[in-house]
Amino acid sequence: PDSPRAMEAQDLAREIEALRATWQGVASGLNSERLPILVESDIPRAVNLALGMAGGDDIVLVTGSFYLVGHARTWLRTNMNVPKFHEYTLNDRARM
Repeated sequence: PDSPRAMEAQDLAREIEALRATWQGVASGLNSERLPILVESDIPRAVNLALGMAGGDDIVLVTGSFYLVGHARTWLRTNMNVPKFHEYTLNDRARM
């Protein structure tokens, strides 16, 4: 939603690009080939893009406003059969 505190996605991408050199000094595995900066305004499309880029051992982290994360979470539950956190936690413990 529109908010005076919201940052435009393209502006955020430029900020991240400016910080990339600092990141590379801290973590050698973070390079432009491995972590491309992509801007996608459609939340389900963005989540799908991230999931498609992730490897088998990778984690996709969705951050942002409650609105954005909530939308992504609902989409994941509906379309990717991702369980609710408490369901995952209980099922995960049962396997241990």
